[in-house]
Amino acid sequence: MQRKLIVFCAAVVLVCSIDVYVSVGKQKISRKAEQWIDESMAVLTASSAWFEIGYELQIQRKHQQIDIFIEKAERIIELARMQDAVFWEINGCRNIPFCDFSDIVKNHKILTYDICSEPKYDYENTPLAEYIEEAYVAENEEMSQKVGRTLSLTIDYHQFDFNDDGLKDYLLCVDGSLFSGSAGNAVEIYIQEADGTVRKVLDIHLRLINPYSPTGHEEFTVLDEKTDGYYALVLPESNRILRYDKEKDWYEFQDRDAILLEEQEKNENSNMVYDKYFRLEQGELARIEGVEDLSACGMFGFLNSHFGGVTFDIDEDILVQYRNDSMSPVLEHELPRAIIITGPDADMGFMDARAGMNFVQIQENAYETDIQEGFMYFDDGIVYYIQYMDEHYDYIFISDYEDGRDSWLVVEKRISE
Repeated sequence: MQRKLIVFCAAVVLVCSIDVYVSVGKQKISRKAEQWIDESMAVLTASSAWFEIGYELQIQRKHQQIDIFIEKAERIIELARMQDAVFWEINGCRNIPFCDFSDIVKNHKILTYDICSEPKYDYENTPLAEYIEEAYVAENEEMSQKVGRTLSLTIDYHQFDFNDDGLKDYLLCVDGSLFSGSAGNAVEIYIQEADGTVRKVLDIHLRLINPYSPTGHEEFTVLDEKTDGYYALVLPESNRILRYDKEKDWYEFQDRDAILLEEQEKNENSNMVYDKYFRLEQGELARIEGVEDLSACGMFGFLNSHFGGVTFDIDEDILVQYRNDSMSPVLEHELPRAIIITGPDADMGFMDARAGMNFVQIQENAYETDIQEGFMYFDDGIVYYIQYMDEHYDYIFISDYEDGRDSWLVVEKRISE
């Protein structure tokens, strides 16, 4: 991993140097750029993957074949860009923005916006000391001796209880010539056990170091959402979400990256399914159902409101609800405010969660979120509910029972729509 990073960083430096040279055409190459190219190509030619192109570049430059050199340089730029994409994919570097942070705030509950606000540097007093010395300090010293100068190395850590067990865990941040590059710096997370030992649950390169920030770091956000007892994480800059995988004992992009991609496909399909109901004008539906007087229809209360709306039975376990009540006349062009699903037979829900499930089952088939208390018109007692959302709809699973049994699902079209 570290060797690949060194080779990759050399490719990046070479590309940057050549970019400068290509941009000035046949002008004399600067001494600094020439030094960069010499050193970078030395590393590249030591790597079998880059040997041919690196050697050719050395020959062309040596014989002042500038036109050929520029042609080769342009080729290596393209190859390096391809290598860049491959390297990021292989080594888990994720810096391309997945979404705006505003979307994270809008769609998720934030537990803390930044766990890197108080960096600590006394790693010698932590359970990570021996590992850090072997994995980073010793290697940095060895490479410094080989190149004849001291290579930079900065190590800090941040403490946070990632699994909410009352023990402080560690986020390790390593920045240095050998361990940082365009993909970012080394970041690892360790969970502290009751016996004082630690175990690694994340090893990634990302741009956590920010010299322009007051703390020297980007903000590292934690969501108030748990998977198998571990909080979800939001990666700086890319805003991608990591969730803990119990079987792998590791934080994975099964977050909602994989889940969201799958969820997006499901929701695109469900969007089509739900949208056909939300297009049903009340006048047209009343004629289809042979309803002339809304008092013949049912009424369903709105959540946390002293009002309710008239409902039409559409299919088994599916009701369409409008804003007006049963005492009003039929409103010709009134569109539904909600779709109400009263049982699992409809096979419609959020992700794999369905009406009729209890709250534990719902969260297992979607993801963990808060159970809230509320009330409904026409209902004398408290109701309990879990709410999810996507780009198109709010999904609210409601139950008369605290454990969520016999739940029903209310799907409401988002105002932005």
